[in-house]
Amino acid sequence: QVSVDIPIRVGLFTRSHVVDRHSLYVFPQFLTCGAALHLWSIESCLNDAPRPTMVASPHVSSATITDTQFNHSNQVILTSGTDGILALTHISGQVVALLTSADSSDTSLSPEMLPSLRSFPGDSISSNAFSTGSRFVACTVPSPPNLGLWDMKRKRKLLSLNLEWAPTHVTMA
Repeated sequence: QVSVDIPIRVGLFTRSHVVDRHSLYVFPQFLTCGAALHLWSIESCLNDAPRPTMVASPHVSSATITDTQFNHSNQVILTSGTDGILALTHISGQVVALLTSADSSDTSLSPEMLPSLRSFPGDSISSNAFSTGSRFVACTVPSPPNLGLWDMKRKRKLLSLNLEWAPTHVTMA
């Protein structure tokens, strides 16, 4: 049996999907979140005992993950949470970076070590997005209304824009 790996976009989630050349079935993967991040394969869900292919906890233990996005290569997942942290997690489950309000983001620290380090101190992040090519990351905070933008190449926060309305979602092109 010969398989090829092709990228397919399904709604908000993009992931590399395995396509069997003979049957042309597509097996996308998707994310669910709450207290933890779960990566699922539809193929594994068709089994008698479906299990996620990866479970990670990139946020502090009391936090709820509010939004998830795959990056352009489908290898890194951006999550935001009620702890005010933006985290980048590899699909293997390893947290690779925390985006902070400081000038540069630290890739050597875990959320459990830094309960006071937040992307927006004291605020719950409602949504997040990667730009095309994943160079930039944006997020929204409903209270106080704010939009944050990070440059992943320079590894620093570019701006924090105070808004006059409470944003509920952000999308980048």
